[in-house]
Amino acid sequence: MILRYAPLAAGLLLAGCSASAIGPGTASSINGSYQFAEYSTATSLDMNPTGTATVTATDDTHVDILVKGMSGKTRVTYSYTNVVVDGPGPDSYTLLYKGHTIGEAGNDGLNRYLTLTPSSSIIIKSIEY
Repeated sequence: MILRYAPLAAGLLLAGCSASAIGPGTASSINGSYQFAEYSTATSLDMNPTGTATVTATDDTHVDILVKGMSGKTRVTYSYTNVVVDGPGPDSYTLLYKGHTIGEAGNDGLNRYLTLTPSSSIIIKSIEY
C-alpha cells in the first residue's frame, strides 16, 4: 500500500523544489563590459585597479568571460569559457564554471555588476560602464 503512493509523494516533493532562473535570455542579461572597481587578495585591497571584464553570451544560458587588467604591479588575467549563468534572477545570477561557483552578476538598482572569485583569496569587483 505504501509503495503505491511513493511515486506520488516523490513527484510532489520534486515539484516543491525551487527551479533555477535559467531560461531564454538569461545569459544576455549580463552580457557587456565591466570596469574594475576593486581587487582584493588575502593580504591587500586595491580600490583603484585598472582593467575590464568582458562578458559575451554564447547562447541563452552560457557566457564567456575575459578579464584583463592591473592591480598595482600585479597583472590580472583570467579567461573562462562556457560559464553557466544560473538563478535566482532576475537581478542576481550565479556564475558556474565546471561545476564550481566563480562569482555572481546582477543589477543593484544603480549599476550592473560582476563579482568574480577566481580563487578563495582573490575577489574582483566590476561595474558596467
